[in-house]
Amino acid sequence: MKYAYLIIDLAVISMPLLASFGSIIRFYKTWPALLKSLAITGGFFIIWDAIFTEIGVWGFNEQYLSGPELWGLPLEEILFFICVPYACTFTYAVFRKVVVNPPLEPFNKLITLLILALCLVLAAFNTDKLYTFYTCLFTAIFLAWIIYSRKTAYLGWFYITYGVILVPFIITNGLLTGLDFWKYPLFLTDPAIVSDQIVWYNNEHNLGIRIFSIPVDDLIYSLLLQGMSIYFYDFFLRSEKK
Repeated sequence: MKYAYLIIDLAVISMPLLASFGSIIRFYKTWPALLKSLAITGGFFIIWDAIFTEIGVWGFNEQYLSGPELWGLPLEEILFFICVPYACTFTYAVFRKVVVNPPLEPFNKLITLLILALCLVLAAFNTDKLYTFYTCLFTAIFLAWIIYSRKTAYLGWFYITYGVILVPFIITNGLLTGLDFWKYPLFLTDPAIVSDQIVWYNNEHNLGIRIFSIPVDDLIYSLLLQGMSIYFYDFFLRSEKK
């Protein structure tokens, strides 16, 4: 069981990594842009992660960790910010290739404004909940920047990617936050009963509502992680083509 988190990381990246060399999109050819994106996005989230781990907003069960640490974080947590963005960006690249006209494209700005408004409201009413507040604040800032800079071209494919990835997200995050997550109700309002957690959360700093074993705040956190990864990937990819 000490390699449980590591196995989850490897499972997340294994298929996208192997498929990167396929003839459909030849994703490996875009690795230079991807590496720059991972450096920026991963660096931001790792710093945030290290601070929140230090002050006890969340933490890790050593029973499911291999042992090595870096900056106060287990190796598996560092790898998480490589494996998950890689898999999400690969999925985005596939949709860019096979979906010519994203169905949500006409509503990109409206969807973004609605999410932005939701994040601002949640942040304003949960200043005492560090995970909720900062996740919503950072997401709102990121979305505001996209609207302000008018760099919304990628959003049609991004929202498809985010929607499709919700299923593997629930499975992966469910395993991390409760190895037997499927035993819990769809909407769980008593997070204290969750057990066998690889990653545990201080329930005083989130909304206290879970989808199975997953804090509902993670939906916004995941949107920010995916959004930043894909945004910078798309930015550097376009820069290389100029």
